[in-house]
Amino acid sequence: MDQAQGTGTGGHDPETRRATPTRRGLSDLALDRPVMVGMLLLAILVLGAIATARLPLAFLPSAGTARVSLRVSMQQTNPELVEREVIRPIEEAMAGLRGLQRIQVGSGGWGVRVNLEFAPGTDIAARKAEIRERFDRVRSQLPDTISRVRLDSWGRSDDAVVKLRLASESDLTRSYELIERYVVRPIERIPGVSRVDLEGVEPREIEVAVDLEALRRAGVSAQAVGTAVRAARQGRSLGVLRQEDTSPGVRAPAIEADPEAFAGLPIERSRRGQDAGAGDGSGAGMSDGTGPAPARVGEVARVEIHPRENRNFRSLDGRLGVDLSVYADAGASPVDVAREVGRVVEELKQSPQLGAMSAVVYHDQGRIILKTLADLRDTGIYGGLLGVVMLWLFLRRWGVTLVAALCIPLTILATCGVLLIRGEELNCIVLLGLVLGVGMLVDNAVVITEAIELQAQRGLAARAAVRAGGREVGLAVVASTLSSVIVFLPLVFGDPANPMSALLAPLGLTFATVLLCSLAVSQTLVPLLMPAVLRRGVAPGTGRKGKILGPLTAAYGWLIARTLRFRRTALALGLAVAASAALPIGRLNYNLGDISPQPDWVEVSMQFVGSPGYKQIGAHVAVVEEALLARKAELGVEHVSCAYSDFWGRCDPSPRPTPRRSRA
Repeated sequence: MDQAQGTGTGGHDPETRRATPTRRGLSDLALDRPVMVGMLLLAILVLGAIATARLPLAFLPSAGTARVSLRVSMQQTNPELVEREVIRPIEEAMAGLRGLQRIQVGSGGWGVRVNLEFAPGTDIAARKAEIRERFDRVRSQLPDTISRVRLDSWGRSDDAVVKLRLASESDLTRSYELIERYVVRPIERIPGVSRVDLEGVEPREIEVAVDLEALRRAGVSAQAVGTAVRAARQGRSLGVLRQEDTSPGVRAPAIEADPEAFAGLPIERSRRGQDAGAGDGSGAGMSDGTGPAPARVGEVARVEIHPRENRNFRSLDGRLGVDLSVYADAGASPVDVAREVGRVVEELKQSPQLGAMSAVVYHDQGRIILKTLADLRDTGIYGGLLGVVMLWLFLRRWGVTLVAALCIPLTILATCGVLLIRGEELNCIVLLGLVLGVGMLVDNAVVITEAIELQAQRGLAARAAVRAGGREVGLAVVASTLSSVIVFLPLVFGDPANPMSALLAPLGLTFATVLLCSLAVSQTLVPLLMPAVLRRGVAPGTGRKGKILGPLTAAYGWLIARTLRFRRTALALGLAVAASAALPIGRLNYNLGDISPQPDWVEVSMQFVGSPGYKQIGAHVAVVEEALLARKAELGVEHVSCAYSDFWGRCDPSPRPTPRRSRA
């Protein structure tokens, strides 16, 4: 009769009805729609796997503002000319840029550098296009002494992605054009490279020594000579070539640095020079009776090309070398840029034009990023494994432990999927948030599995125990998770212009995402798998009556009883413990300085009194370099790179890479 009555009222046994509250949650959805929930979890797994392969890698988040640098190289400048005819027109043209926060201008004998700082989140590619357009508008107002204009951008920091030193059997310090053609240009063609700086080599100078008497005889002004030489060096724009998919610009290249080519440049004669040529009857100024022939630069000046004086020297293993600093564009992945630069450098080593070239990379941001991320990844894996071991020690059942442990990788994959959809990158701060979340995301799964196990021990069937346990602790798990999320929300909504806030914002966002994903996974995956585990029965010794949890449960019950009995004493003790935190907080030393990775080399720096000059300093550096090279094998050194200038000298022995460190 009892069974018939239960069936007629709803198809469930009375025990199930008594254990089923009216409140429903995600656990009920997993039981009622197992196929739908299973497919959603499978989709999360696939999305997370794709995200782990496609998330861009970086060392640190973009902190603070993004910078764009406009460098204008000039010749024969003076402060008044630069201030009046270069700086003011450029400042007026750039003042209306969207998102611009600050303009900083520096000038010297080399020209003008304009640093533009934009608000966080600014589209740097669009701003660079707008800067080029604004500069082209005022280009006609600038003096003709401008030799080169370069536009660079930084989104993350001003540090180079890759720094390397090159040396060859040939003297690279006198081969600027060779390095520019076969080394710099292939690296600049790599996607994401902003610029490549050279140190230790100087370009060749064109010296045009004008003969004033020859100018007078030829009827040519000195300004016309300078205009012709500069126009030949800069090249000319020929317009735009229209195509279906792209519209590349067409430009006539500059004349090669050849004295004969510059000596043959034509110069238009003035009217006075034409009359003078016709009056002397020589006919030197006529051309086939059609008009005066133009003069040539070689007729009025002596043209010579010689290397510019170099006062910064680099060497690699006793051979003079050249330093290259490669900078990444804003938004580019430093890991991808560094990897492509390494590939190009390996190809250049086989180039016959460069001879037997050797290269030492003494700063590789991509390698630093991968190493740091690998260390954090291993930390998270080891922490997760230790957490699984601790779960088994308390639960003492492999099935229940496995269900709780499966929530860890699925939650991490779900978080990575959210990061990919948001367009985030995987950097050290984001990975740190994932590692910290590993220790807390398993809490939700443990609470739900333990509640389900307790309901099964009370005699409920598998599905009824899952439903009752999920409903019993569902609201408490949601409240606990949201309270933890709220703690980290101030990090997310900090001032984006503050570098420290911009650095910590991804940490708070990632940690909150991990907790929310763990809440969703634990309330769906655990109820979905627990019925299969409970059908095998609940073994004695598990739950709150086990060998480990039994004594702990008894001790916890004793503590609760004493707390309820002596409430005022317990409250006073709690307040005293909370107040005692003021003492260590007041003595904490907050060090929020810059994060700088440790170099992989040992620096031997030399400082000199007075100004001995680069020749004398170079002699001292050579002695140190020879001593290090003589003991390379004994010291475990693979390469010795040195640098010196007028006031300083330095040698950097690079240790030989080893697969692992010996304990000796």
